[in-house]
Amino acid sequence: HRDLHSFPTRRSSDLMLRMRGYTLTDICGALEAAALFALFFLPPGFLLGYASNVLGFWGRSAAERFLWSIVLSLSISPILAVLLVRVSSLTVAAALFLLAAAASLLLVGRELLQASGKGDGKSWIPDRTAWIALGMMVIWVVLALFALVDWQTGDRLYVSYLAYDHSVRTILVDAAARTGVPPKNPYFGFGGAPVLRYYYYWYVVCALPVHLAGIAPRASLNGSVLWSGFGLAALIPLYLKHFCQERQNLRLKSIVGIGLLLVTGYDLIPFVLLSRWLHALWGDMEWWDTNQVTSWIGSFLWVPHHVVSLIACLTGFLLLSMLPDDAGVRERIWTALFAGAAFSSAAGLSVYVTFVFCTFAVVWALTILVVKGPNEFFTYLGAGAFSVLLAIPYLHDLQGPSTAGSRFVFFAFRDYPVAQLWLRHQGVNNAMVLKLSQLPILIIVYFFEFGVYFLVGWYCLRREMTNHWNIPFRQRAAWVMFALCLLVVSVMASNTTGNNDLGSRGIMVVQFVLLIWAAPVISELVPPRGRSRLGLGWTIVLSVSLLLGALGTLLQLGLLRAYAPTVDAGLSAQTEPWIGHAPGFGKRTLLLRKSLERLKANTSLSAVVQYNPATADANVFHLYTDRQVAAGDDGCGATFGGELEKCKQVYPYIDAAFNKPATSNGWNMDQFCDTFQINVLVATDSDPVWKDARSWVWTRTPLFSDDTMRAFACGSHIQRY
Repeated sequence: HRDLHSFPTRRSSDLMLRMRGYTLTDICGALEAAALFALFFLPPGFLLGYASNVLGFWGRSAAERFLWSIVLSLSISPILAVLLVRVSSLTVAAALFLLAAAASLLLVGRELLQASGKGDGKSWIPDRTAWIALGMMVIWVVLALFALVDWQTGDRLYVSYLAYDHSVRTILVDAAARTGVPPKNPYFGFGGAPVLRYYYYWYVVCALPVHLAGIAPRASLNGSVLWSGFGLAALIPLYLKHFCQERQNLRLKSIVGIGLLLVTGYDLIPFVLLSRWLHALWGDMEWWDTNQVTSWIGSFLWVPHHVVSLIACLTGFLLLSMLPDDAGVRERIWTALFAGAAFSSAAGLSVYVTFVFCTFAVVWALTILVVKGPNEFFTYLGAGAFSVLLAIPYLHDLQGPSTAGSRFVFFAFRDYPVAQLWLRHQGVNNAMVLKLSQLPILIIVYFFEFGVYFLVGWYCLRREMTNHWNIPFRQRAAWVMFALCLLVVSVMASNTTGNNDLGSRGIMVVQFVLLIWAAPVISELVPPRGRSRLGLGWTIVLSVSLLLGALGTLLQLGLLRAYAPTVDAGLSAQTEPWIGHAPGFGKRTLLLRKSLERLKANTSLSAVVQYNPATADANVFHLYTDRQVAAGDDGCGATFGGELEKCKQVYPYIDAAFNKPATSNGWNMDQFCDTFQINVLVATDSDPVWKDARSWVWTRTPLFSDDTMRAFACGSHIQRY
């Protein structure tokens, strides 16, 4: 990014941007981050498996060891990184991960030499299935980058609708890179930034490439999205083989299972109907349901940390479930340690996914005690105890003040308000009738949300009932996991963020069970002889469902990309005023990003920057500023950490500084900045103070200024900038 930070004349800078463009910059940044993440998401799992030989790691094929290396690394690296940074620094943690990568390369090199000496080096050569999987990885990378990066077209810049959430997470990654563990709340900068009391492990992991190679926080976050997809894809064949006991056509079923990640439910149908009824176009197809069952692609793109939490939970459970009944003490200890570390990572990645999974894990551990005896049970108990031990520092961080009125979990039936509204429009106003209607409505909503997976679940249920539930013990575990987790997310909810994240993210456990059930069933549509053994009716229904699910995914990707350009062109109303001013905000976004590059070049990493937190421009600042803010919004991000009441006392003054020039014109702005520990004030042409010639925007000497933005050093430490 040297050309963007040297700031030659405006004409030559614009020429360079036209030649390269922010789109290419973002693509290269994401790919560079993804490549660096290989240092953190491959060697740790490989070394731990190699050192412990847990569950016969040495004797497995090169392909399977590669898969285990990915899922073990994704499951254990977060807790390793957090603990290492907590007791040392990001530098030390990154150095240790680099050392692990070097050791892994030496071990792999030695194995290759030994294999070539024995004449069995062909075992390391990818077969046709591996090449297909590699092709699917490339497709995933292309689709993800299509959805993630900014699109620059001429003098306009369009962010993806994903920026609605990524603008929040980017600044959290930057906070972890700047402040270490525990990270400080980047939205709450006055009086000393409080530590994050929310799950932050993924942001610490994303901070490693930022610290190691100077990659932009947003690029690191984008690169992590790619690995969330790689990780879940790697887990599918492992579960099919070791949990579902699929031995015949395992490679075909694995490829089908990975391919199903591109298939969602029947969301396409209600989305189109509701869009026509409400005359509005949402930026994401999933938003037709307030308690959404997000597509796998949507989960990778929007919430990679929740997906990795799911991977950690499932990896830990798979390790425990694979233990043979006659396993020795050493193997049980290693398994309990690995599973416990995975569960501890999961809690710091997503408390919602972990809570839902833990309800199943507790019930299943008690089942193990009854069915298999104390040896198995104590292995589960040891894993749980070790996970709590590793999580003690994190649990201490969670003791910070919470947002008033927010509850992590409470009993609430998973409803669909649109259906209730429709019933009232039809004249149904009886409270009891409306209450009783919730269950059939929920079943209908689940039918559309799950789509082909709903049909697969029904197919498997009928099959097991016909066979009088004569199934292996592990498959009984899958049914308990499915039923119990579905019950939890259907009758419990959360509101710590204003949304029911417990229902929306915890349901991924249910989705994964349906996915591994679906892979063998759907593979019947493509048997070696080209004829389905499911019967004509099921073949037609499943094929149509797959088509609708794939089209739904394509629609979702298209909407994420098309929302900003269509609103900018005035072709669609802006349903969420989350960025810019429609129409025409594409030009403004490009100008703001250029200006914010200058802001970063003219301020230190430790600077506290304050911009107007009450306008849509704040989301653009969160994406591109990478600096601590005194007050990032009207709540100072107190959801993540800090006292909301303290914010309410301070926020009116910061709001007045930008939006009430009649009030702030008489202030001593240096004293104002010292009071709230602000180093740099930034105004844009959309702020009311910009339009007042007597305001501080025009009476102070700026660090830099252009037609869109003016930045000012402020306070008693002006000489630093």
